[in-house]
Amino acid sequence: MKNIIADMPNYKKIVAKRLSSYDLAAIGYHMNRDLQLPAYMRLGLVEKTRSHLSLLLAVREYRELLSVPDGTRKIFDAAEKTEALEILAKEVEDLAVSIFKELKPLQTQYDPNVIINKYVF
Repeated sequence: MKNIIADMPNYKKIVAKRLSSYDLAAIGYHMNRDLQLPAYMRLGLVEKTRSHLSLLLAVREYRELLSVPDGTRKIFDAAEKTEALEILAKEVEDLAVSIFKELKPLQTQYDPNVIINKYVF
């Protein structure tokens, strides 16, 4: 997620950087087992991240419950961080769709299983 923000154009990066590195690590921390994939299925991390960020955007109550790993504060303790999440989620979604189109150029509807189940050796 940090690399995706670093690669954003400046007008997006300024907003997305409202999520600190620790906030991003905390988002990953709450992904729990979704991050456990075999090394040859690493592309699946893109889809797992896309799905988790979409969940955070869709379910405000869940998003507002999440704390940083040391429990000292909530991840989304300011409205600006939700705006940053929106930008990050859109970038990750665009990445996932681009990967999907590369893998299945003739399919028109996004299928997350294509990325999750793709083996890369």
